Amino acid sequence: LLQAMKIFKDRAHNLYSIQRQKEYFDNSVTEILPILLDDKGQLFVSGNMGDVKTLCKLMVHQNKSEDFLMQIDEESGESILANMTVFDAVRAVQFLSSVISEPLFVDRMFARNRYNDDPFSYVLRRLPHSSGQMLQFLFSIESFRQRCLENLNTKYRILWWLFCKCQVST
Repeated sequence: LLQAMKIFKDRAHNLYSIQRQKEYFDNSVTEILPILLDDKGQLFVSGNMGDVKTLCKLMVHQNKSEDFLMQIDEESGESILANMTVFDAVRAVQFLSSVISEPLFVDRMFARNRYNDDPFSYVLRRLPHSSGQMLQFLFSIESFRQRCLENLNTKYRILWWLFCKCQVST
């Protein structure tokens, strides 16, 4: 009789363990897995945080191209460069400029979103509160400088933010 009870208990315990594993997968893994598999979500989160390591992982482990890195979000109309420039993530912008083609990088820096702003506008607005490293880096790119010099509106914006808005307090 004790032997029969032990066999029943072992089987019931195994079934209980299987049921708990099923509950674990239903409650946690099935909710988390789509988030982990969402490459576009990972791209924009790492771009928002200026996380170069995650961008490298996306490119190396998941074999993502420059078109994927520079894609435009449908909702906001912005690429990841927008938030990188808002948060003054100079290292992340330098990394992106090194892995994508220069013309695409420059085009995305001047790409307007649905609010008629571009990442370069965010750089200019951050000037009073930043060290200016982002602007210094961008002007080290020859095609970026040429694009700024060709457009009268861009020249005006640069002068406005540099000389009218960036006042040094004495």
